[in-house]
Amino acid sequence: MSTQSGPRESSRDVSRYALRPQNRLKLVRYEPPGGAAHACAAIWREGNHIHLVAPLSRSRDGVRDPKPYVRRFPESLAAWQTFEEAMAWFDALCYSASDPRQVASACREHPELKLRCTAYDGTDADLVELSELMKASKRGAPLPAGSVRDCLLELLKEIIKTKQAFVEAQIDIASPGGPDVANIELPLDRQVLVTLLMAVGPADLVPSGVLAHHRMMDGHHGYSQCLLVAPGVALREPMYLTRRVTVVGLDPGQITSALAEMAKR
Repeated sequence: MSTQSGPRESSRDVSRYALRPQNRLKLVRYEPPGGAAHACAAIWREGNHIHLVAPLSRSRDGVRDPKPYVRRFPESLAAWQTFEEAMAWFDALCYSASDPRQVASACREHPELKLRCTAYDGTDADLVELSELMKASKRGAPLPAGSVRDCLLELLKEIIKTKQAFVEAQIDIASPGGPDVANIELPLDRQVLVTLLMAVGPADLVPSGVLAHHRMMDGHHGYSQCLLVAPGVALREPMYLTRRVTVVGLDPGQITSALAEMAKR
């Protein structure tokens, strides 16, 4: 999230500024419905400006990424959209404020947003919160077990909702328990089956792609293409194995690019 003061600071800058009491650093805690409150951001004052570090709110090309949030609040994925709305309000608040006390007061006036500012005092508890926040924001960090499928679904919904190219697309969620996550109906009657490859490493990508290709050629299920999502494989860009099968990582940019290309086929 941007701040009034200019370029956004990285989450690692928080620890450096925390050592300077004059910056009056505060931790921002979010309490999801039915869950425990944890630090989701930090603010401090420098001159007449408020610096905001919000590493759980990440987007690429306008598509928000739920993964940092899920790492911090693994039991509260259902509240992700609510969290993003609260953080959008908080970002605007920090942009217009000049003192952290103004920000803290505004949060108290809006308890429905579940945001609370607390002074960072360097205790063991505060250090743990800061450390966990940094780990959650680390790119490539694994997601909690059991949350990958739901995270992918949220990401697919976000892409379809955000990108104009998919304004007419429809998503049909597959039954849980199997590797298939959803069927996406793109314009011009193009059907894309999204399948999750949870335990697949780099050496297994091509064999998995071949099996998916034969499945698409079967013709009995109505799908024309398959998008294989491999969270455990580091890919820099989509891998177009065949005209019917594409492999991506759990990355908003890769999934968006792959769906855009598949919509043309």
